[in-house]
Amino acid sequence: MKSNPQLPPPGGDAIAVEAYAWFVRCQSGRMSAGERAAFERWLRQGEAQRRAYADAQSLWTDEDLDAALRQSRPAARPSRSRRFGRGFQVSFWQAALVLLAVNFQSLRLDWQSDYYAGRQPQPVQLADGSRLMLDAGSAIAVDAQDPRRIRLLRGEVYCEVKPDPGHPFVVVGPHSQTQVLGTHFAVRSEADVDTVTVAEGKVRLSREGTAQEALALAVGEQASAYSDHLGGRVKVPAERDLAWTRGSLVFEQTPLAEAISRVQHYRQGWVLWGNPALRGFPVSGRFNLADPDRILDTLAQTLPVTFTRVSPWLLVVR
Repeated sequence: MKSNPQLPPPGGDAIAVEAYAWFVRCQSGRMSAGERAAFERWLRQGEAQRRAYADAQSLWTDEDLDAALRQSRPAARPSRSRRFGRGFQVSFWQAALVLLAVNFQSLRLDWQSDYYAGRQPQPVQLADGSRLMLDAGSAIAVDAQDPRRIRLLRGEVYCEVKPDPGHPFVVVGPHSQTQVLGTHFAVRSEADVDTVTVAEGKVRLSREGTAQEALALAVGEQASAYSDHLGGRVKVPAERDLAWTRGSLVFEQTPLAEAISRVQHYRQGWVLWGNPALRGFPVSGRFNLADPDRILDTLAQTLPVTFTRVSPWLLVVR
C-alpha cells in the first residue's frame, strides 16, 4: 500500500466512529454553518480526535483499500447514495470504510485474547477462584505463567478477587496497573485513559511500567491513569457506574451522545448524527441492557429525538 494509516487504538472505537461519522458528513458537501462549528469544536477536544480524523482521511485515500472494496462489492448493484433526512448522505463506499476500519482492530484484539465478550456482558471464572465480568465488546488475556495477572486489551472488566495474602491479583491496562489481594473493582480502558472504580475493599493504582507513583483507592473511589500521569481520587456512586454488571444501565443527567455510546456497546453497527446539536441533551433513568433496541425506543418516546434504523448496522440520530 502507498499509505500506512493508523487504525483505532484499543479502547478508542468511540472516537474512531465519531471521526468517520464527521468525515462522511464533511464529504457530503452539505454541512450547515452550525454543523461546521460543531465539527471544529469536536476537533479541538484533543489530540485523539485530530489523530482519528487524520486516520479516516488516510484510509479514504488509500488506493489499495478502495480497490479491495470495489472487488468485494456485488457487481449487480450500481453505486448510489441514500439520503437520510435533509441533505444527509452516506455512500456505499463511505459506509464500507467505516465498517472495515472500526472492526479490524476489534477482530485483531479478539485473536490475541483468552476471553472476550460479544454484545452482552460475559462472566469468566479464573483458575484461582476469582470471578470476572467482561462488559460487552471487552477482551482480556491471562498470563500463562500467572493466572492472577490479566491484561485488559479492550473495554471494561469487573473483578471479584478471591483473597490470597501471598499472591496479589494484578490487572494491567494500556496505561495502568491495578494490584489487590482480594476485593471488588473494575478497570475500564478508553482511547487514552484507564479508569479504576472500587466497589469493595482497597486497590493500589499505578501507571503501567511505573511503580514509583501510586494511589490507594477505597470503596466508592475512582481514579484514572494516563500515559504520563495519574489523575486524582474522586468519589463516585459505584452502584451506578457498575450497574452494567447487574444487567442495567443507569444515566443521571448524562449527555445523549454519551448515553447512546453506552447503549451501542450492546448493539451491532454504528451511529451517525444527523443533528450534532442533540449530543448534549441530558438523559436520566435506569434501563435494562438485555434489550438495547428497547432502550432506544424508550428514549425516542421521552426525548425530542428520532432514531432511524437504516439497517441493523446503521443508526441515524435526528
